[in-house]
Amino acid sequence: MKKIGGAKTKIALFFKLFVVYALMPLAALSFALLLWITGGGDFYRLECLALEYSADSLAARIAGGSVPASAEPNDESGAYSYQFPDAADGGLPSEIEERLETLPFAPEGMKPIVKADLSSDSDFINTTSFSLDASALREAAELSPADSDAPLVLVLHTHGTEAYYDGAYSYCSDPDGKASGWYDPDASSPRSEDRSKNVVGIGDEFCRVLEENGVPTVHCDKLHDKPDFNSSYPNSYASAVGYLEKYPSIRYVIDIHRDSVVRANGDKIATDASACGDCAQVMLVAGTDESGYYHPDWRVNLGCALLWKDTMDSLYPSLSRPIYVRTVRFNQHVSHGAMLLEIGSCGNTFEEAKTAARCAAQSLAALIRSAE
Repeated sequence: MKKIGGAKTKIALFFKLFVVYALMPLAALSFALLLWITGGGDFYRLECLALEYSADSLAARIAGGSVPASAEPNDESGAYSYQFPDAADGGLPSEIEERLETLPFAPEGMKPIVKADLSSDSDFINTTSFSLDASALREAAELSPADSDAPLVLVLHTHGTEAYYDGAYSYCSDPDGKASGWYDPDASSPRSEDRSKNVVGIGDEFCRVLEENGVPTVHCDKLHDKPDFNSSYPNSYASAVGYLEKYPSIRYVIDIHRDSVVRANGDKIATDASACGDCAQVMLVAGTDESGYYHPDWRVNLGCALLWKDTMDSLYPSLSRPIYVRTVRFNQHVSHGAMLLEIGSCGNTFEEAKTAARCAAQSLAALIRSAE
């Protein structure tokens, strides 16, 4: 084997490595920036998950910022074609140019809806000062079986008008099969009094699956956030207490919401339980007494939520996000089995949320059967 020796040889080798590993990536990034600065015509931000190509490729460096291109709808589907400015002529390798031309640009004034799997190996997102011992919490949980025809589960909605992505702009697919859509950033988060669009309709599906699995369930379909959103929790508390007085057999109170997940750059997230098909993700939200309100047994509720999450993780991998542990109580002091369940996000469709509701309800029914 030939030895590498001598100061000059070592310096030459160091210089070559410096050029390959330092200067070339910097040059690629500078080239992309030059295209952005010198390009003629309109600038359209590349808005799909197609941005997530190989992080060290020139295509990703160009797609990760703004690509100078003029874009016009070229057919009835609203697809866009691209005309790269003179600055790019002859400057892009053909394979990169071909890839860029397959990617959709945002319709004017719109922001992207991107699909993302927000599940993780963690049990909790803990925003409190409490230490959480998962094993001890599981031991603290109190489960009740369905041993009679009397209602065991109450489903209600503190924010009943929370709705889903209305499909005003069709989902688009990038070459890797990921999906995205568009929304108007100046419009408010979707809300509707129509149960075919809001969380009350999702509650209908959730209750139907529980009943099919032998779990007696009642559904409060009142819109507690109407007419005054600020009275939502006092209103839903009154409803929960009323149902518990009417049906003392109720042990589980499930408050179904729709989450809202928007990145700092304006991207709206459609949670994606890809292992379950076209399915949104769910997230349990657990309250505590750290804010000073009465909720002394919050660990019992959190233990129950943790067992439900365990069941979802076993039956439907990727369905459940980590449990969000908060300082406020969310009316969960009404019952040891009171839990808040976020189904989908404002970027998900109603059908994706329905699929998630079915999976979550199947998992809760399985957990209840395990208590028999």
